[in-house]
Amino acid sequence: EQFWTYKTHTQNKFDIILIGDSRIYRGLSPDAMKKVLPDFDILNLGYSNGGLNDPLFSEATKKLDEKSNTRIIVIGITPASLTEEASQNEHLKQELRRKKTEVYQRIYLNPYLQFFEPTKPNVIIDSIFNHQKTNNYYEHFTKYGFVGGRKDKYDTNEALESYRKQFLREQVSEAVILNLMDQIQKWKMKGIQVYGYRPPSTEKMEILE
Repeated sequence: EQFWTYKTHTQNKFDIILIGDSRIYRGLSPDAMKKVLPDFDILNLGYSNGGLNDPLFSEATKKLDEKSNTRIIVIGITPASLTEEASQNEHLKQELRRKKTEVYQRIYLNPYLQFFEPTKPNVIIDSIFNHQKTNNYYEHFTKYGFVGGRKDKYDTNEALESYRKQFLREQVSEAVILNLMDQIQKWKMKGIQVYGYRPPSTEKMEILE
């Protein structure tokens, strides 16, 4: 809760904003990037099923530091993020709808309240190291919007079927692409540098996409 609320509602400003879907917030680490770009503040603004359209564009623009000499937006481009379904941006909108009191609680109070909840010792240990396990999947939530993860056993074909079903329902939207290109021009006219990033994947997934 603290992770999603902070990245959505933080009042801090950044030099570099990374936008896209889950393959972006699980694939691009601001902490890793700062090792080679130590003078830049970086935020990963990726969301589940995040669409590359106006709601996400608006939040990315707001979080850029207008006083920065170098303002950069990195667009994580996946076929799924260019569909009409992703354009609903339900995850982002859900976080934006939260009341101020809930935002305050999630960011400032939840880290303390969790220590008063009855729990098992192994859960406490995982909490100290910020590791959460779901089935055979371990997640590490970081401050600036990146979720690290690993599995006990990997199946590179696991997501293929769900993506296949999605692309049977709909294809990449030409309207979404045109709107994205228009937004890129608006950013460039303001002196904002824009880069496209294509997340790596398996051969079978790339063929499907």
